[in-house]
Amino acid sequence: MKSPKVHDTPFRPSGPTKNGAFEKFPEHVPDPIRKVVRKFENPAAKKDPFKNGSNNFPTGPTPSISTFKVNINREISHVSSGLF
Repeated sequence: MKSPKVHDTPFRPSGPTKNGAFEKFPEHVPDPIRKVVRKFENPAAKKDPFKNGSNNFPTGPTPSISTFKVNINREISHVSSGLF
């Protein structure tokens, strides 16, 4: 068996962390105690229902679908046969 290699310098990480991962942990700070307050609704102040202010959806088919030859031929055949 080979003998283990002995290094002449101690281990030094190539990318040490900024907050010192090899040092002691910082002191624990507990969460602050919050005071619980009950909220009462004002019956006179009612909100309006949600209204979407903009139309984000296209109104027609996208050009890649509307100019596809199979779709155009299908629509022509439906119109000429009276199904559409």
